[in-house]
This record gives sequence, structure tokens and C-alpha cells, in this order.
Amino acid sequence: MYKRQVVHCMAENARCGLLQETVRVVMENVDFTNVKKFLDLGGGHGLYSIALTSLNENLQAFVFDLPPVTSETRYFIDKYGASRVDIIPGDFFKDDIGSDYDVIFSSFNPGGKVPSLIPKIAGALKPEGVFITRQVPDESMKSSPLMSLDWNLWTFEDVKKGSSGYSFENSVPFSEYIDMLGNHGLEVFRALDMTDGSRIVFAWKVT
Repeated sequence: MYKRQVVHCMAENARCGLLQETVRVVMENVDFTNVKKFLDLGGGHGLYSIALTSLNENLQAFVFDLPPVTSETRYFIDKYGASRVDIIPGDFFKDDIGSDYDVIFSSFNPGGKVPSLIPKIAGALKPEGVFITRQVPDESMKSSPLMSLDWNLWTFEDVKKGSSGYSFENSVPFSEYIDMLGNHGLEVFRALDMTDGSRIVFAWKVT
């Protein structure tokens, strides 16, 4: 029940403008003409995948998350009749995430600043595929006591939170994480600050 409440609360939060802004920014910075396969890594409610498939009739999206979470993802898929969104239950720290994705999207998930996941993400992208990651940079956390408070009110079953806001065990500062992308053939071509204090970064797979 608790995990269900968390997923639904996050969905409500996303629908208060974050979802719309993120989808708009993604559409403005990625050419979806030839994008066929999309992965929402740690995608929870799946609303980003649902929104993007509604705007792209040739897009097939997959939401990867823990099994108790994807059961709630299925609720939203059915609610919005999103027939081109599917779920992949698993633990992305341990399990295979699939392959040949045109776009991989990661937003506020536990692996979003964990360097050991970068090779897995890069390996799952097609050549010239795009990795999109959205996280709260450390400087935003330091300047926003309310954001830190919001973070500390959440707990995550079986997931160890880090000592600083929007970080988990084995996380590094977001700027350091972004610098590491190039070591795995991911070249950053755009970074934008969002209205909620988060930052969204786009990177091509160049090798």
C-alpha cells in the first residue's frame, strides 16, 4: 500500500506542470522523426512515456522499474489507454535493461547519479541514440532548504538514500556524473535548467 501511495503522489506532483514542461523540452531538443524505441529508466508512474507516445504514433515505450512499482505503472497505462507503453519489471542495478533503444530517459531515479550504471545505459543505446537525464544539481539543493526538506520527508523501501538531497547510495555530484558520460561514448549536447530547480541533460552516443 505504501509504495502505491508514493507512486500516485509522484504522479500527481508530475501533473502539476513538471510533466508538461519536461515533455515540451524533450520534444524541442530531440528529433523524434526516427525514434521508435524509448526506455523510461526507473519510470515509476510512466506518465512521461504515456505523454510521449501520445505525441508520436510510431513510438514504442518501455517503463523499467521494480516489480511492485510497475504494477502501479500498469494502472496508469490502462487509465490512459496507452497501448504502446509496456513495462519491464526488474532492478536496473542487477538486471539487463534491454537494448537497441533510440532514447533512454532517466528522471530523479535512484541510479540517476550512480557512475556504475553509465556503461549499462550506453550499451543499451543504439549508435547516435540519446540519453536524457534529469536530476537536481547539488548547488540547487544547497540554496533551497525547502527542497532539502521535501527530500528528507520521503523514504524508499529497499533503497538507501544518500546523505545529501536527491542522492542515493553510491551517488556522486551531478556535475561529476555528467563529466563521466564522455568516458563511455556519450557526448553532452544540451543542458537546461528547469523551473523546479532540476537540470535536464542530453547526450548523444557517439561511439
